[in-house]
Amino acid sequence: MQYSIAEQAAMVLDGEAIRIGDSIVSVATAVCTKHRVFGLPFEPGQHVTLSHGLAAWVHGFGAYPRLLDLIVQDGQRHGIPQDHRVRVRRHRLVFEEDTEFLCGVRVTTPLRTALHLVNDVSCGPEALTSALLLAGGRERLSEALRSAPRVQPLLRQRGLSRLRRGQPVVTL
Repeated sequence: MQYSIAEQAAMVLDGEAIRIGDSIVSVATAVCTKHRVFGLPFEPGQHVTLSHGLAAWVHGFGAYPRLLDLIVQDGQRHGIPQDHRVRVRRHRLVFEEDTEFLCGVRVTTPLRTALHLVNDVSCGPEALTSALLLAGGRERLSEALRSAPRVQPLLRQRGLSRLRRGQPVVTL
């Protein structure tokens, strides 16, 4: 059933519903990946991969991001949503290793998402917490950073340094 924006806001304010991305669901609903993918403000094309904070949110780690990060395959420009919140990233991915399909949408794997978050200077302590949760802890993320074949040496050092000195929002 379609509700107007005013009706949706009233339902959230009354405690009857919660906001999941750009949609709402009943408070009685157990939110899962399907609800988060359905809550996207656009339908990603086949050449688009959700990444960074958006991928972390779809995996269930972190809040709905202010900017929606997408990775587009080389040479592909169609399928990019026309939304002012979309930020197109340029990363080289091996799609069989670095991505997975969740509810019909291509998303970076939890470990690749964690590597993106820890190497992104625009991400705050919440992103570090999400990265640690996605990777399974500080030691596992450090090892992944050291052994990742497609991480540039400068980014690797910056990520390891950020991981050493950064404090997550919660202690892991």
